[in-house]
Amino acid sequence: MSNLNLSFDPINISGILTAKFWVKGGSRLDPKNRKGIHQLLGSSLCRGCGPFNSNKVAELVEGYGAGLRCETYEDGLLISLKCSPNNAGELLPLIGWMILNPHLDIDQTNLERDLTIQTLLRQKENPFHIAFDNWRKLAYTKGFYSHDPLGEIKDLKKINQKEL
Repeated sequence: MSNLNLSFDPINISGILTAKFWVKGGSRLDPKNRKGIHQLLGSSLCRGCGPFNSNKVAELVEGYGAGLRCETYEDGLLISLKCSPNNAGELLPLIGWMILNPHLDIDQTNLERDLTIQTLLRQKENPFHIAFDNWRKLAYTKGFYSHDPLGEIKDLKKINQKEL
């Protein structure tokens, strides 16, 4: 994850501030036998950073009625914050801490790993997802985009704390 290219675009629409922060990279950079490492990293970023543990991040964001997400795509991680402009001073620093000082606590990372594996298992029962996944493998063979950004269960189980 050394290819760090950051951009920031705050938008204020109808009294709501939205900030999106794009980090280049994403699941296309997942190492062989570690498919899902970027998803696991991205989902763990919201679970404690800077001076806040996972509960404090949740209390802060939910207490203001805001939304904070980190999504993993093939080409990058997207951190999104939606809040009232009045609360932006308290909430915007979270994005910086998520990038520069994530906690990546083992309990929270394991929880995210379990949630991701549950999602992957559910997708195996979804005919649309099965068709799309098979198409992706045909279209991209073994290239960067041949796997779901969520990763593969066997690989997720092997990812350790140091790798994140």
